[in-house]
Amino acid sequence: MLISLQAIAEAIPFFSDLLSISSSLFISGFTFYLPAMMWFMLLKEGKWYERKNIWLSIVNGLIFLIGIITLVAGTYSSIADIISQYDKGTVRGAFTCAPLE
Repeated sequence: MLISLQAIAEAIPFFSDLLSISSSLFISGFTFYLPAMMWFMLLKEGKWYERKNIWLSIVNGLIFLIGIITLVAGTYSSIADIISQYDKGTVRGAFTCAPLE
């Protein structure tokens, strides 16, 4: 397993940025905004603005915002970094059979 991941990391010149994109797209959702949405839709008892739910509504609203900001900013910065690396010429073409220089 480790050897196959190392081969993938060597074949894809921007592997760490690819991991950053997948993290910002998927991990931010599973840890931040999906649990907050599930609380609003499934777990709260009564209306969100009732006295017993107001504190949890505020906390889950903030967690939802953090997740959306992580999704947008993380995806944007990872893609911008990949474009920057190609513009600078610091990465070679992906999946090339040419010898490394």
